[in-house]
Parts: sequence; C-alpha cells; structure tokens
Amino acid sequence: MSPDQLYAEAVSCHRAERLDEAEQLFLRVIAADPRHAEAHHRLGVIAHRRGRWAEAAEHIQKAIGIGGGSAGHHFNLALALHELDRYEDAAEACRAALRLKPGFVPALYMLGLALKDMGRLDEAITAYQAASSHDPDFAEAHYGEAYARLLAGDFAAGWKKFEWRRRLTPQRVAYPQPQWTGQDIAGRTLLIHAEQGIGDTIQFARYVPLPAAHGARVILEVQPSLVRLLSGLADQVIGFGDPVPAADFQCPMMSLPLALGGGNPADGPYLSADRREGPGGTRIGIVWRGNPEHIDDRRRSITAEAMARCFAGFDVTLVCLQKDRTEAELAAFAGQRLLDAAPELSDFAETASVIAGLDLVISVDTAVAHLAGALGVPGRVLLAYAPDWRWRLERDDSDWYPSLRLVRQSAPGDWDSVIKTIRQEGERKWG
Repeated sequence: MSPDQLYAEAVSCHRAERLDEAEQLFLRVIAADPRHAEAHHRLGVIAHRRGRWAEAAEHIQKAIGIGGGSAGHHFNLALALHELDRYEDAAEACRAALRLKPGFVPALYMLGLALKDMGRLDEAITAYQAASSHDPDFAEAHYGEAYARLLAGDFAAGWKKFEWRRRLTPQRVAYPQPQWTGQDIAGRTLLIHAEQGIGDTIQFARYVPLPAAHGARVILEVQPSLVRLLSGLADQVIGFGDPVPAADFQCPMMSLPLALGGGNPADGPYLSADRREGPGGTRIGIVWRGNPEHIDDRRRSITAEAMARCFAGFDVTLVCLQKDRTEAELAAFAGQRLLDAAPELSDFAETASVIAGLDLVISVDTAVAHLAGALGVPGRVLLAYAPDWRWRLERDDSDWYPSLRLVRQSAPGDWDSVIKTIRQEGERKWG
C-alpha cells in the first residue's frame, strides 16, 4: 500500500475507535513518509487519549513544524502541554490557534484554564468570558469563570457563576421539589443533598444549620460514611439510598452559600468528635493520596515514600489515616513509629475521633484535610502549584479553616520544596 492508502485506512480505524490498529498504521505511514504531517498529528491525538502526553506533544509539534498547523493542531498541542503542567507553553499554543481562528471557543476556554493555573486570574476570567460570549451555553467557560473568581476570593460573583457546575455534573437524583434559592422558608421542610466528593460535603456542612434560623425544618442527605459524623447538623440526616422524607424544597449543598446571601463564613470548628486517646509524645496523622478517580489526583497526591521523608529522624508517632493504604506503602515508613489506624476507620465519625486525639494532621488535598479543619485540629495541607479554588493563592492560611496552614509547591510538580518546608518546621518543633 502507498502512504496515502495506509493513511486512509488508518483514519478509518481511528474514526471507528480501533486505536491500536490506527496507531500501527499511522506509524507505518511516517516510516514511509516521515514528513506526513497529518499522520504525526493523529499519532499525537491517540497518544493523548492514552495519557502519553509528552509523546503527544512531540508528534503534534512535528506536525506543526512540517505543515504549519491548523487551529486544531495548536489546540491539541495546548491540551498535551497542559497535561504536562507546561502552562505558559499551553497558553501560547492557544494563542496560536486563536490567531488562525479568532473566536475559537475551545481554545479560549483552554487559554483561561492555562492562565488560571499560572495564577493570572484576571486574564483567565477575560478568556473565559470571551469563550462564553461566543457560545453562551458553553457551561465549561461559565464554570471556569466561577472557579477563577472563587480562587480570587470573589465569592459574591463566584457563587452565582458556580451554579453552572450543575450543567457539567448532573444531579445523582432528579429531585421533584423546587430548588430553594433564598425565598421565605419559615415552617417548611428543606431537603439539602450532597452532590460531589466527601471533602466537599464536609466543607459545605457548615451551612447546613443556617436555614433553621429562617424557620426551616432541615433534612440532610449525604454519603453513608458521613451520616453519623453530621447527625447533629440537621433535624434528620440520611444516607444515599435511604428513603427520602417529604419536603417542600430541595437545595444542592454547594448552592447553599448563594441561597443564604453569598459570602464565606470563616467559622471556627463546626464539627465535634469524642477524643480517642493514644500514646504520649507528638502524634501526627498522615494522608498522602486521595481518590484516584479525581480528575486532578495525579497532581495533588504524593507517594508514601515522599510522606515518610517529611519525618525521617524526628521523634514523632505517625498515625496512618490512609484508609486504602497498601502493605508496600506502609513499608515506606520502616524505622519510624507508625500506628496504622486504617482498620479502625469504619466511617468518618471514627476518623474524626482519631483526628481529635492528634496533635497535628498532615495531608494532601483530601477529605481528611477538610475534616481536621472542621474539627479545629491543627493541620498542614500539602498543595499542588495550581490548587483547588478553595485554597486560594499565595497564602498559608485558609478562609475556611483557621486551624489549617497551607504548604504550596513552588513550581508544578515540585514536592521537594513542600517536603523541605515540613522538615524545617519539624526541626523547630520535633527535632
């Protein structure tokens, strides 16, 4: 077969999602014709689909170098570069796409994302707004603007835009009641329901008691592992899958700030737990990774070996709160005093009891960090360079949890600087 025939067959396989066949055929094309730009581009697209982002960027850059590149080529390059945490390069690839195709909505959105991850929030908001002006129904752009505004601390505007998240993440259940948006609720029953991860539920649980001040009877529906922990916050707390009592209104938990008038309460502790006593000396709870299904888990999690490095040589007792830890991970702490609390953590009420008896919790951005903050237990949250919106930028304190301090990467992927900061604190306090 000629290179053109091979290429046509490869494209057919690609369109049919037969990626293994397509990849092999595209490789045969470039073996016969190394300057076949479209074969390089499609190899880059396949590599991106499979998480081989450096390879994707290399192939797409070759395609652009050979043939100049279309707006789509530059946009796909931006996608790969962003996955490699090369945010400035990703932004420039988006600009190149926009020079070729002004008003290209996906490139405007991607430009906003790259700028947001560089901390250039005003520019990011401008890019997101440009995307939504060209396509008012493009939910990702509206949500991106909300994310950037909340990251900047603009809660008044951020909560309004944050409602667009519901276009991107459909409700777990189609609730028949009208949504409560702040209207008079005295004497009525309000069903508040969790909608995202465990950490989100713990963070927004602070708002659950507030509708009662407006005269509402409150039912709270949450993940089953949180029912006992949150049982004191509402008139009735049920788990997903339990029968749902009758209610007059419903409200997604993360819409409560908007319904209650915006703002962000910098409360002290709003959860409590029976303190579980442990051995004497300094006791530090640790969590090194989050839910692997989270879209940014590879950026926010660290290895057990990296966590162990934080404490090497210090006279402390580590308490493992990593519920799904493996024996290989526990082995990373050989030579250190480690208590494995994971078998005791049947739900988050048990986890709260363990945390309440600790001197400090050190965690990556997971539910345990939120739980320590909600309990008022001192903690350190280890953060990626481009953090989740709730941790804001360039500060070591938290709007949400006065007991937590934030330790940030100094560059994308730079966990060494974070470990160094923890060790410097350890030398002062535990050395």
